[in-house]
This record gives sequence, structure tokens and C-alpha cells, in this order.
Amino acid sequence: MHHARRFRLFAILVFSTIITASAALADDAYFDVALDHLTLTEGALPKQHANDDWRNYSFLDVLNGYAVLDGPGEAYAVVGFTNPNAAAPNSHLVVRSPGAGDVTGRLFLENEAGTGMVQLRFKIPAADAKPEAKAAFYREMENYYEHLMSDNAPGAAWFRHRANEARKALGQREQDNNAQFANRASTLDDTYSLFSGNQALAENLQLDKALPPGAANPGVKEVDVNSLKGITVAPMDWTAYNKGKNPKADPLAKSIPIDQPAIFVANFPALIALADEADKYGTPVLQFTESQSQDAGTRQRYERQLGFSLTGLGKLLGPRLINSIAITASDPYLRAGGDIAVLFEPKDKAALSTLLEAQISLMRNAKAGAKVVDGKLDNVQYTGSVSDDRALSSYMGELKDGTIVVTNSLAELARLAAVDAGKSPALVAAPEYTFFRDRYKLGDADESALVVLSDATIRRWCSARYRIADSRRTRAAAVLANLDAKYLDKLVSGKIEVALIESEYPVPNLGELRLTPHGVTSSTYGSLEFLTPISELKLDTVTEGEAAAYGRWRDTYETNWRGVFDPIAIRLGVSDKKLSGDVTVKPLIWSSDYKPMVEIVSGAKLNPATADLHGALAHFGMAINMQAEQVKSVSQMAMGIAPTFKADPFGWVGQSIWLYADDDPFWGELSKAEKPEEFLEKNISRIPLALNVEVSNGFKLTGFLIALHAFVDQSSPGMTVWENLTYKDQPYVKVSPSLTAKGQNQDLKDAAVFYRATGESFLLTPNEALLKRAIDRQLDRDAAKKDGKAVATNGQPLLGESEMLQIDSKVYDFLERGARDDLERAMQRRSWLNLPILNEWKRRYPDKDPQKIYEQFFHAKLIDPAGGGYTWNEKFQTMESSTYGCPAAPKKGPAEISALTGLLRANFGLTYEKDGLRARAEVERKGQK
Repeated sequence: MHHARRFRLFAILVFSTIITASAALADDAYFDVALDHLTLTEGALPKQHANDDWRNYSFLDVLNGYAVLDGPGEAYAVVGFTNPNAAAPNSHLVVRSPGAGDVTGRLFLENEAGTGMVQLRFKIPAADAKPEAKAAFYREMENYYEHLMSDNAPGAAWFRHRANEARKALGQREQDNNAQFANRASTLDDTYSLFSGNQALAENLQLDKALPPGAANPGVKEVDVNSLKGITVAPMDWTAYNKGKNPKADPLAKSIPIDQPAIFVANFPALIALADEADKYGTPVLQFTESQSQDAGTRQRYERQLGFSLTGLGKLLGPRLINSIAITASDPYLRAGGDIAVLFEPKDKAALSTLLEAQISLMRNAKAGAKVVDGKLDNVQYTGSVSDDRALSSYMGELKDGTIVVTNSLAELARLAAVDAGKSPALVAAPEYTFFRDRYKLGDADESALVVLSDATIRRWCSARYRIADSRRTRAAAVLANLDAKYLDKLVSGKIEVALIESEYPVPNLGELRLTPHGVTSSTYGSLEFLTPISELKLDTVTEGEAAAYGRWRDTYETNWRGVFDPIAIRLGVSDKKLSGDVTVKPLIWSSDYKPMVEIVSGAKLNPATADLHGALAHFGMAINMQAEQVKSVSQMAMGIAPTFKADPFGWVGQSIWLYADDDPFWGELSKAEKPEEFLEKNISRIPLALNVEVSNGFKLTGFLIALHAFVDQSSPGMTVWENLTYKDQPYVKVSPSLTAKGQNQDLKDAAVFYRATGESFLLTPNEALLKRAIDRQLDRDAAKKDGKAVATNGQPLLGESEMLQIDSKVYDFLERGARDDLERAMQRRSWLNLPILNEWKRRYPDKDPQKIYEQFFHAKLIDPAGGGYTWNEKFQTMESSTYGCPAAPKKGPAEISALTGLLRANFGLTYEKDGLRARAEVERKGQK
């Protein structure tokens, strides 16, 4: 297996004994030896293979050279490869050894074939130690860990800790490494702009540049957070959209605050179906989009915290006790720590309460130190089970209409109680909710759940109080991650005495920091396992630096809208044979990536009558407004190039353009071809593609074709042949290269394009058989219309009025075969990204399970994207994946992607509505056994 290279590669750090840089002895010996001068006692240096390409550098290559010492110490193998535009650096090995004797060990380097690694044994005489090698060692140590952080490998907090240790050994301050950011605006702005608070952000946050200088120092002037101007964007006027509409509302919508997101689940079986779907397919599918392959176990964590399992209510018992369910939260940052509430519309209130109380009691009894609490908020009486670390934090109450609520936060329960008492508005009163529920009727058979994100929710999330609190919490999480890394040796040993500790990082209101057996905690912000929800953070004043950063963020944020916000609704459907999603965003953000397409499509709609839907392998359609400025500019360009076009050359085009690919053995042959481009050149006439354009004016189309013919003849006289042909009395035209044009090129022997023009459509294809099949279908449709029969079609219904895409499952097979190597490398990369941190733990704590250490202190599970596991490879002294191996001994991986097996076809549609967007998707699959 070949791995591309960069100008310089840093190999994997290894430990032979448990020793840290901060504990390095004064008599440590340091070595810096060029590989070509390294004394090898076994094996020989492999030659660099000629096809290395430093421009295609990827993280994988950082593991292509590493060293393991026989005794205590640590080493880095730095392997330089040729840059065609510069001289290659010397490859060398840097070592720190706590002893004064010779150093021996093993060196692993990529073999000459690029298919794995070779193992060499080396010896470095004690006399080769030199004081100046110390700086070289710590530079490479710093570079190695910085490199891992830049590649977003899991374990960034630990890597940053180790890089800081190297900088300290070099006599540098931590902030010296970030001097290049001195002229940048505070990255405090960046923390406000992220709406997906997560562990990765906290781990990678550079704390020394998270606050403006002096922003968090004692005595810094603070301002009242209520004095800061928030979002001034006006809400959308829904009056015209909702005129005369009074849709049936979700029973639980009257209990949820208007400024919180809500998920309304149709019934208990729908909840089970959604949960099962997420468990079966959620993780594998997400691996294609995530840069890291890990699972935070968010759902399971909240179920443990709430004290009950939704699926644990029983697939048979649940439907008998529950009508509908709603889930709401104050913020979207559930992975980091958020307040969440589950609302039940009961069929049997007493039985459901008893069942929930029984589950919560079992969880309380199993949690050491958990206690029972009770109280009253407005008119809601509650009981709770809580532990000091909030691993169990469950409060249950009943609203006045009998709705049962279970939440992990008293602040969230207070918000629900205020709505129940009529002190705060409910989501049911939001005009956008009325619009969404009118579009997505309650009780529709296709609906499993409806997600609603209101204007008031977005507005609250954008407020100064919320954004600054979230920024502080994110920076606090970075502090906790750094401190966990600092005290990791003690934490892993389990020999921890709870004690107060200090932090050198400036974050406002950190409160008391305590080192506990489970990690460092903050009395204000909680722990990395569960950060204090934003709604529970007290924030009355903020620093001037924070206020200024929020102002900059707000001003940028508001420019994205053209006067109003964009509430969102998503309807989900899950059944045995179909998955569906329907998203409405109204209005569409002004700076959206869809904006150019909206301008092209605006005022036009797809015409199904011209679609020729027939179950093609892939079928794409797009509406087009010929008066759009982008389209007019293309017409003007064509007229400038070809003077034979006296008028608008595309004035004959209607509102729909279609492109489809028919099922054909051609695609399988193409996916298997060793040289795809060469295969295409030799098989041009077989390509089963067609462009089908709706015709609005047959006379203008005739003029266009005449002008096109004349232009071709004038610009390339004698190079083309135009033939009029017929099939079943239907005329079409073949345009092929003349004998002069073909010359000696045998690839052009059968090359041609065919078109058929009618008053309704214009079809263009290089495949004559495809054109004839299209004619057959049109004749069948004409006959059906004449006989008054329904027009048969093998295609799926159009889900969008602006754009559509329909795909048969065979496309997945062709894509997988054609992109197999690229897909394998991408999946392999995700799998191998987990190896550096696992190797750190394995070598540092050899008697511990490295995956368990990561789960315990990084609060996520490292997973193989193909569903495999990780084990230790003794021969190559590295962790490896059961499916993809390791760089020293790579494996090919699974034969197919499990997440795509069983899919039959997919149907997508986009509709650019007035001031909004609607996107729909349906995926058909084989029934589950």
C-alpha cells in the first residue's frame, strides 16, 4: 500500500517505560543521529520508492516511521522525503534516555513497496550523546504533538499538554507558540460563532488567545449584560401565510416554552422506531461525515442521568401507557451538557408515573450518595433523585393537564412550570408553529416525529447573555481538559485525594476547582462529563472585552438576514420499508449557499409532463427561469461567440431541464476499468446519458438548430456529417465526425451525438439505443392519452418543484466499486486517527485498557468506522484496527458499507418557495427481517 508524503514527516512517539518529560532527570542523555549513520544490528534501511508524492501528504504518513526503545526513554523518527522544488531534510532519530549507557531499540520504516513496514534493530553508543541534541529532541517532540492537533486526531487535550511540556523544556512560554496570532482579533469571537458546542472545540481551543488581554483579570471594568443590544432582526409576518388556517396542534405544544426547540413524537412505537434506526444506522452513516471516529454516547448518558430508558419502558407496555411524547431542551449542546426534558401525554397517568418512579428508584439505589429531593415550582410539585456529580439528576412533576415531565434540571422545570401557569408563552402560540403544523398535518401516516425550531429560540440563542455564557463555558471546558491532562497519571492510578487546585488560565467565574477520582471539576461549570447547562449559569455582568466581541459577532450575524429570521421544521418518517425527511426553512437566510440557485429558479417550476420518469439509474431535474440574469449572461456570451445566432439562442427553452443515466452494463465496465478515461474515449457511443430540455417554442428551437448547424459548418467546414434518420416514423438527427475529422483515430469510429426535437422537448444523447427507448416511451404515453388511460411510469413521484434527484441502488454499487480505493483510504484514515492516542495510553499505562482510559477521561468511545475493534500488535508495537490494521500491517477493510446495504432507491426534491426552502427525501429499502 502506497502512502503519499509531505516535505517532512514526524513519526510516532513511543514509550518503553512510564516516564514523563516533566519528570526527566538532570542526567538524561540526548541523541540526534542521522538515519544513514545509525548503527543497525539487524536489517537495512529501505529505499525510498520513486512514486512518493509529497503534495499528497496526509496524516497517515505520520505513522510511517517510529522507534521503540529497549529501555526507558522516548524517541522520534523524523523521515524526510524529496520535494521536487527543494532539498530534502536529513532523516534522523532523536532520543532521550534517562540512563548513561548505550541505547538500543527497534526502528519501523515503510518498506520499499509501500505496502507496510520493515523492522530494524539499532544501537546508539553512549558516547554519541551531546548536549545540543536536547533542543533537537524537544523541537521534534513539540512538532509531533502539534502535528497531531492540526490533523484533528482524538486526544487533543493530551497532545497540547505534551507540546507544552516540550516548550517548557526549551525555555519557552506556552503563548510563544501562538505569536503569529498577536495581530488577530480575539478568538472569543470564534466561540460565539459556533452553534455546536462540543468536546472537540474545547479540546482544541487555544486558551492564551481565547480572551482579549486583561479581559478576565481582577478589576477589569464590567458592564451589565442587559445593557447590550441583542438581535434587532424583525420577526417574519406570518399573517398572510396563516390566514384561515387552524390546524390541529400537538397536545404537548401548549406545555413547551415558545423559545425552546421541540421534538414531537407521534406515539410510543414511533419513538422505538426512531431509536432503533439511530442505533442501527446512525453511527456508521455519521462516520462518512465526521473527521473523528468516536461515539460520545449522548443518548445513553442522558437516559442514565434522567434515571430511565425510553426503550426500557417496554415495547409492549409503552403503547398502552403513552399517547404522544415531546422532547425539549434549553440549548442544542447536549453532548457538552444541556438541560433536557421529556414530556409524556399519558393514557394511564397513574400506571405511567409508577413505572417511571420505579425505574428512577432503581437508578438511585445503584448510585452511591444519590438522594431524594422534592419541592414546588409555581403550581408544579416535583420529586427528584440526584447525585453530587449529576450523573443522576432526575426531577419528575405533573402539569395541570396531567402531562408528566421528567427533566435533568430544575431551571428547565421552572421554565415549563411558568408556561403551565400562564406566565410565559407556549410554542403553540408561535405563528410559525401554526404554519408548520398546517403543512405537516398532525396524524399523517408518514410522520414519526416533527422537529420545530422557532424564531424565539434562535433569538434567545443569539442573545448576549446566551452567547457569552456559552463562550465562557466552552473556555472553561478547555481549562478542565487541560487540567485533566496535567493530572492524568494520578487519575489513571486511582490514587486521588480530593483537593482544591489552581488554574493558570483566565476564565471568568471558574469557581473552586477540585481534583476528583473522575477528573477535575468546577463549582461553576461542572465537569467534562457534564457541563453545567447554560440556563443555570448566573451572568449579570460581562467584561468589556466580551461585550465588544459579542457586538462584532452580532453585527456580522445580522447581515446574513434580509429583514427576518428563519424558523425551521423537520418531519421525519420511519417505517419498515421507507425512511423520509421533509425540511422547511422559512425564510431562507439571505447569505445562503442556495442564493445563486434561488435566483436562477425563481419564478419557474419543474414540469412533470416533460420529465420522462422511467426508473432510470439516476435522474436529475432542475427548473430554470430564462429571464434570470445568470441565464441571460450565458445567452449573450453565446451570441458573442457565434454571430449566426441573431436572436437569443436559448429562447426556445422552457422551465425544465432533465439529465438522466439509464441502467446499462456500461457503468459496471467503467467502474472496473483500470484506465477509466481511456475506456470512455473508446466507448463514447455507449455512454447511456441523455439531456432532455423542455421546449417552450418549437419555432425558436428550429431556428436555433439551423443557426447551430450553420455555425458548425462555418467554423469547421467538412468536419461533421448531419444525417436525418427515423425510428417508428419518428424523425431524429445523427451528428458524427466526417472521415476527415476521424483521420486515423479509431476511437472516433462510432462517435456521434443524436438529438430528437419536438414541440415539447429536445433530447440529446451519444447513445442511439437510449434515444430509441425514449421514443418508445413517448409513443406509449401518446397512445395511453389517446385511449384515455392512465400514463404508466416506473419513476418515483417528484418531491420538489425546483430540483429533483432520483437514484437507484445500483448507483451505490457502481460508486463504491469506482471509488473503492478513495473510500477505503478515507475510512482507513478515520480508523488510524485513533491510533496515536491509544498508543500513548498503551505505552504509558501498559496494565490498563487504553480504550477504557479514553472513555473514562475523554468521555467518548473511540470506534472503528467499519465496526471493528482495536487490539495490540506485539510484533509492530502498536495498536491496530481489526478491519484496517495499522500502517505497519494494513488491511483492506470490509467488502461493503453496511449502512448502504438493503437500500433500493432514493428520491430527493427541493422547492425554492417565496422567502423559503423546502427539501424532501425518501429512501426505500428492503423490509427488515
